[in-house]
Amino acid sequence: MADLELYNLDEKIRWGDEIERQIQREAKRDADRQRAMMRQPFLEERLLTDDNPPNCTLAAFKQPRLRKCPFAFDQLSYLDKITQDPDQDAGKCDGGLDGWNWKVDFEGAVGGPFVLKLFWDSEPPEPPYYFAAQRECQNAALLQQMQEALRPATADKGPVRIFPVPENRAEARANLMAFCDEQRAVQKQHDRHEDFADVTSMPRLRRCYGWLRATGAQLRAAVPRRRWPEWVDCGEVVRGLDPGTDGEYLAVVYEYIEEGDNVAETMQETIDFLHDAGFHYTICAMARNWKSSMLVDFSDIIHVGGNGWCNVRLLEAKHITAEG
Repeated sequence: MADLELYNLDEKIRWGDEIERQIQREAKRDADRQRAMMRQPFLEERLLTDDNPPNCTLAAFKQPRLRKCPFAFDQLSYLDKITQDPDQDAGKCDGGLDGWNWKVDFEGAVGGPFVLKLFWDSEPPEPPYYFAAQRECQNAALLQQMQEALRPATADKGPVRIFPVPENRAEARANLMAFCDEQRAVQKQHDRHEDFADVTSMPRLRRCYGWLRATGAQLRAAVPRRRWPEWVDCGEVVRGLDPGTDGEYLAVVYEYIEEGDNVAETMQETIDFLHDAGFHYTICAMARNWKSSMLVDFSDIIHVGGNGWCNVRLLEAKHITAEG
């Protein structure tokens, strides 16, 4: 009897060891997959100008790349904080896990002021962290491609037809690809099926003016000491920028959105549209990432082909506004 009990104990130990090895193998495969995804290119050298419209081919939707900002960092003519009374403990800060934001303007630029978001990471981090610069650039590029597909001047390419309220990854992916030239051409040959809905417009979204780079020397020359990024306590990690840095950093230029009330109904229109288009909302979606009912942090969403997309979670605006 004692021998049988010892045998059963050995079996349980071996079984437990095998389960642990399997968990480790799966974790390694997942980490390797994330590393591969974060190595995918996401920048395009073409300038983001009216005479360089976004590419809307299937290949471009599968590997979105953001066009380059027509303004250079050395053209900065104004730089200031955005949050007037910063308080990290209260979540009021111009920076976070991904990077730091300034209110800026550029010499000779039309449409300012702008927001310059500088990313802490210029290279992909180790999993489980995501590559924020890649995520935001891919999202901005896709939203511009979708806007181009819905522009009346491109209507002759065919309609954009999607599954209303996608229920799985396959439907979410099909909906995102519905905006590409090839799929529109297919739909042009057929009457609309009862399972599909036509998309003819999209909500007002924050405008992105493209990416640019800045060296440590350029940052020290342009950013006054009192406007240098603070160290940001993000819980498990503290993020910031060493004043003596000699590295090169990636930044994205956005439209400046004035502070204003968030209206749940208006927010929900954006939330529903992005959900239907194949975007997943992160678990940490926050009210402070919305201003005047407009999403201002494109790291709050993940496109269906992006690193970290995991389900078709449908967010409710009332939960965000309640958190704020």
